[in-house]
Amino acid sequence: MLGHYFFYHSLDGQPTPDADYNIWGDSFSVSGQQGNIGIGSLFALLVKTMLGLAIVTALDQVTWRQIREEPTKVATVDDVLSIPTALFSLANLKLWRRYPQAILTGIILWLLSIISVIAPATLTVRSTSYSETSAERVPHVDFASLKLARFGKSENGVSFGGDILSIIPPFPNSSWHLDFDGPALDYHNLDQSFRNKIIENVKVNNNCSDGTVYGYLSWVRTAYDWEGQFHQVTVPDTIVPFDKDTGTLQTVTLGPAYASSDYGTAPLTLYVAAFPGMLKRTYAYKYWDEDNCPKPSTFVANLDKINGEYLNTAEARMNAQYKLNSLSYQAILDAPGRVLVGTIGLAQRRMPAGVMSAPIITHGLNMTDTTVMSTVIASASELAFLSSYIQDNGPVDPAGGLSTTVRSIAERSLPELIEEVFENITLSMMSSDSLQFNYSSRLAPDNVPVTTTQIVNLYSFSKSVLWITYGVALLLTLGVGGVGLHAHVSSHGSYTTKFSTIFRTTRGATLSTSIEATDENGQDPLPMYIAKSTIALAGATGADSNDGVVSGASGSDRRRLPSHAAEQRESDE
Repeated sequence: MLGHYFFYHSLDGQPTPDADYNIWGDSFSVSGQQGNIGIGSLFALLVKTMLGLAIVTALDQVTWRQIREEPTKVATVDDVLSIPTALFSLANLKLWRRYPQAILTGIILWLLSIISVIAPATLTVRSTSYSETSAERVPHVDFASLKLARFGKSENGVSFGGDILSIIPPFPNSSWHLDFDGPALDYHNLDQSFRNKIIENVKVNNNCSDGTVYGYLSWVRTAYDWEGQFHQVTVPDTIVPFDKDTGTLQTVTLGPAYASSDYGTAPLTLYVAAFPGMLKRTYAYKYWDEDNCPKPSTFVANLDKINGEYLNTAEARMNAQYKLNSLSYQAILDAPGRVLVGTIGLAQRRMPAGVMSAPIITHGLNMTDTTVMSTVIASASELAFLSSYIQDNGPVDPAGGLSTTVRSIAERSLPELIEEVFENITLSMMSSDSLQFNYSSRLAPDNVPVTTTQIVNLYSFSKSVLWITYGVALLLTLGVGGVGLHAHVSSHGSYTTKFSTIFRTTRGATLSTSIEATDENGQDPLPMYIAKSTIALAGATGADSNDGVVSGASGSDRRRLPSHAAEQRESDE
């Protein structure tokens, strides 16, 4: 018991071994953990064996004392002597009535086998974690370079999936906190008067009056190229918040060209009364490696606005970090613009009339040079109504003129969704190896404290369970030993179930019936007439009554006689 305790105590809190031990070459090996569990099981087996020997010895004393006290049936003697080896003998109710001490001792002996199960199980393996923090390089984005001009993986992945791309940490199961300055979009709603002018313009156009309808209004600064396809578009200054000479009113963004004459691709009326502004903000996020994704927190600062940079070599100072950052931010700003392009028009499908039916006109979407409906932006509440036209047969009578806003599940507006996509694109750029800092540069950031969490398997020893198991077993063994000692004293000696003991104790025994010559070989099964016969050992009460029993014979000349022979023997005496 003490050896088992000290062995398990030495393993408590220690990591489980990973080494394997070859027993017979590579064909058979045992791991260190298997070896430790095997040693613990061996200790439990030794304890169980030693206590079992003590209980069996006590059981022998109790059994022989009771057998020698009075005559007993042969079958009963077989059952009581087989208690240590035959579990079903404990179910014999006759033994419970006549040999209660032997039955209780046998139950304790059989319950002792539980030690071999509980004791080894007191050593278990549990998983625990510990953390270490060190300064390491973490994924970052080098905004102070010209690398952003050719990035594309982040924008495509985020635009279509909507989530931040996976970032490879410096170590598995690591986390860190990082603050950095980066670009952000900030949409401003138009004033109500301008919104009213747009709505009025839509109404005028629907009444076939002089007006201009735009599927989507977006103002994108372009070069002064008057040879493009939109240079002839006349935009009255009264309905736009900017002068046409400072930029081009792009009607290709989510809307068909203005001068379309194809009735089958009439423009959808869709507008967002908001204009984006670009800010430089401080991103603060924490990274956990459980789901391999950064967790951006709320912006903690709104900084200065970004102004455009003229590529005039005489004035530009391209080595200035803020100018490089500005160009990088504008490259990121162009990412959503590459998605929000093309046209989405309303297409009519006319099915010819049948014999008994009129012509059927259905409506659908005619999408040209745009993938916006395949991106997460399509889930915006302003674009939700377009999903009904993607089906083969859309609404027969679409809303004329003004846009129809359908309540979406997410309840996210288009400006909010674009802002979020832009934010996720900025964070997802950390997943690109080509956008990382050159750490030999003076602009490289300092290392960041990274906390690495390791999961290890440790041994755990339940001391109380082991001592309770061994303690109960030891107390029961001592109790049984006391009963066996009492039987030893009462019998004036010790008995076992060895053949020599059985041979000597049955030399003077008497049997209530004779044994046929064919049954003297002792083979199983036991004949029924012998099982029901009564045997009385020498010195037992009633052993010398000679009531149908012949006694006094010794050696090989001693024979069991039938009842009539016994009566003749008595008359002769």
